[in-house]
Amino acid sequence: MRTVASTVFSSLFLVLVAAVPAHADDGTVNQVAQFANNGVVAEIDTYTNKNVVVAILVLKANGQTQTFAFDRNDWPAVERLWNAARDVNGQQYVSIGSLAEVGTTEKCVLLAASGPTVRLTIVSPIAGALTFDLSREEVQDFDAKLRQAASVTTAS
Repeated sequence: MRTVASTVFSSLFLVLVAAVPAHADDGTVNQVAQFANNGVVAEIDTYTNKNVVVAILVLKANGQTQTFAFDRNDWPAVERLWNAARDVNGQQYVSIGSLAEVGTTEKCVLLAASGPTVRLTIVSPIAGALTFDLSREEVQDFDAKLRQAASVTTAS
């Protein structure tokens, strides 16, 4: 039986194998922030391997983990998507856009929608999708932590 830690590490390794140099097992994951809502956990992490640092958005629920990794080159596109989702507030959800992962083997897609919450979905072509609803009360903290993680990324 696989433990949650081994599942998370395996998922991170598979997602990051193309984004970081060889010996990914020598890298370290640093959790910047964690948010929870309706049984789903969203983490903002950084992964460092030697001189390469990537940020990772991680969604977890019911033993499933989905990740979306980005580096300094990807940040402007992630920031545009996030800013648009953050700034739209309404009673009904509207689709904001999507962004495909670059430089990874799994090529996950980050979808953003906005309405009563900011809805973030990570879709894996291998493992399906997970969705997290970020409450409006937590948007400022999430924004600050996302920018903190992005600020330490490098170009890989």
